[in-house]
Amino acid sequence: MAPTIDAVSRTTLGAAGEADTLHELAAEFSRILGPGLPHDGYACLMGGVDPATGTVVMRAGKTGYGLRAGFRMAHHCRTNRYLNPALGGSLAAMLDSGRPATRATEAVNELMAAEGVGIDLRIALTVRGRTWGAFGLTREHGANPFTADEIRYAERLSGPLTAAVRRFAAGIPASPVRGSVPGTLVLDRDDRITAATPAGREWLRDLAANPARGGEPGPEIVLVNPVVAARRGDPPAVSTVPTSRGWASIHAQPLHGARPGDVAVTVQTASAADLLSAVATCCGITDREKAVVEQALGGLPIKQIARRLDLSAHTVNDYFKAIYRKLGVTSREELFTVLTR
Repeated sequence: MAPTIDAVSRTTLGAAGEADTLHELAAEFSRILGPGLPHDGYACLMGGVDPATGTVVMRAGKTGYGLRAGFRMAHHCRTNRYLNPALGGSLAAMLDSGRPATRATEAVNELMAAEGVGIDLRIALTVRGRTWGAFGLTREHGANPFTADEIRYAERLSGPLTAAVRRFAAGIPASPVRGSVPGTLVLDRDDRITAATPAGREWLRDLAANPARGGEPGPEIVLVNPVVAARRGDPPAVSTVPTSRGWASIHAQPLHGARPGDVAVTVQTASAADLLSAVATCCGITDREKAVVEQALGGLPIKQIARRLDLSAHTVNDYFKAIYRKLGVTSREELFTVLTR
């Protein structure tokens, strides 16, 4: 029997408070949802922290998709309502590789068939109406599709799953990597790292040890969206991600004069602005609260922030109190220390 939505909400929030890694949390989601939505594989994707690209910053799960397939799926995710169901005005959508393909699904159907995946059900994780991630459930090739009732049930799970993932994300320390120089990587059209500076190799080790990933193979997964965005020509191709030593920013751009599809990736310490964008989504900081912090990072005192944002000084102080509570700090100086080190 499928657990009730209230039961799912309680158990997933509890799991988020206890999980040390996203891998552990995704596995617990799979266990909790299994009775109501039987499946063979699962994956949890967190992202949307970069407003320019909405990139995936963390991924964990156990599906039939390999890393190369993950890169290819990312090419379709941002424009395909099945892989990003919120684009179609829904909170859950199913892709069935056994059904006749449309122009929009043909490439994805072929990819699923090649990976041995028959059914892919995506549950959107949304924050204030914007897609922030997804929890996917897969069934092997030849398995029965999810029923209409199961899809409606999955839609109702969007809120509880989003709340749980955000609770987990809020526990990731919000601080940039200290004392590291930028590193450069070169990926070819087949998404293989063909060259790297010594600092780039060091950054790869940091990404591989990301405590939020917990065993997901290969650090290259966090490069997926910036690389895809760069190939699509979407400016700017940037993603802010947690590493074993703090938050880093990943910038990607086409490598001119090289083979088509070659991309240069720079990994460096996250700037205060990049880190603020990341923790704003993770910790539930509103756009107005974020604007207040941005002005404060520019050195403006309370009264000037109030005038620039057309607010009262009392309201600005209230925003700061809310920000301190959400980030676990007690003063403006401590807030700046967290964001800039």
